[in-house]
Amino acid sequence: MRNYWYTEVNRFGLIYTEIGFTGEGEQFTDAIVCSLVAYLVVASIRFALNLYEACAYFGLVDFHFDVTPTRNRYPYIPNWITGGHLTENRTLEDTITLGFTAPVKHIRESLMERARESYREFLWAFGLNVDDAAASGHFGSFQVG
Repeated sequence: MRNYWYTEVNRFGLIYTEIGFTGEGEQFTDAIVCSLVAYLVVASIRFALNLYEACAYFGLVDFHFDVTPTRNRYPYIPNWITGGHLTENRTLEDTITLGFTAPVKHIRESLMERARESYREFLWAFGLNVDDAAASGHFGSFQVG
């Protein structure tokens, strides 16, 4: 898969962004790099909030973040965080969708909490039940925030 970036803002105030990425090296071709997912979720939320606030829109925002393709891939989290690779945790889903709906002000006030919750939903799709403290630890290790 090639890297590409595309952002569209249409007349209905919707923001649509696609970002392509691959694993690092041949050993990670069937991995989804969790740190990149964390970075992209936070960046997408910030981008949407900044754009809506610049347009003086403070109503409800319906945020959706899709990770695809995901079928038969595993979440790559560095060994020093998890103590080992999680290659046995594969998903049967073609697309993992993360999302929430809230007013712009509430999202701004709880941006990192919503990002961590979305990250936890992402890991849940692989059968990993990560609590909020562990998700915060991942974000800290990834230097997200």
